[in-house]
Amino acid sequence: HHTSTAGTATALRAGCMLHAMAAITVSALAGDGATGDIGLQSLSGMLERGARVLYLCYDNDAYMNTGIQGSASTPMAAWTTTTPAGKSVGRKNLMQIVMAHNIPYAATASVANVDDLRKKIKKAHEATKTGPAFLHVHAPCPTGWGYASAKTIEVARLARQTKCRWPYVDEAAQATVAPHK
Repeated sequence: HHTSTAGTATALRAGCMLHAMAAITVSALAGDGATGDIGLQSLSGMLERGARVLYLCYDNDAYMNTGIQGSASTPMAAWTTTTPAGKSVGRKNLMQIVMAHNIPYAATASVANVDDLRKKIKKAHEATKTGPAFLHVHAPCPTGWGYASAKTIEVARLARQTKCRWPYVDEAAQATVAPHK
C-alpha cells in the first residue's frame, strides 16, 4: 500500500492536464487502512481540490496484508491481532466523510454483486469528467475472516444480508441495506 495514494493520483492528474492529456482517467486503488486511516488527509485534499480521479477503496475491515491489524474500518467487537479482546470502538464512516466533500459521484459496492459493481465503476468513470469519483468496495478477506477463499462471494453476500456492513445501495435491485445500530 501507499500512504498517499490520493496525493500521487492528484499529481498524476495534474501532469495529465499540464501535458494536454485531459482525456486520460487517473484511477487509484487503496485499502481501507491506506484510505481511511493513514491516507485520509491526502484523500480529503484530493476531493476538496476536485481532482478528476476515480478512487477505489478496497475495504476488508482491517490491515490484512500486514498481519490482520485493526483499522478505522474494523467493526466494533471484531477480533484482530491488535484487538484480541475485540475492537472497543465502532468503525469510521468513510462514506460520510467523502460525501461531505460534495463530489460528483460516491457509492458503496460489494464483491457480492459484481454486476452492480461494474455499473458503479462505469458511473464513476463518467463522473471523473467533472471531478473526483469515489467507490467504497467491501471484500472480505479469507485469512482475516477465517474462511476458504472459494467462499468469498458467499461470505460477502452474508455480510450484506446480515447488515453487518455499512449502508449498501444495490442499484440493480433498487434496494438499500443499512446496518443495525
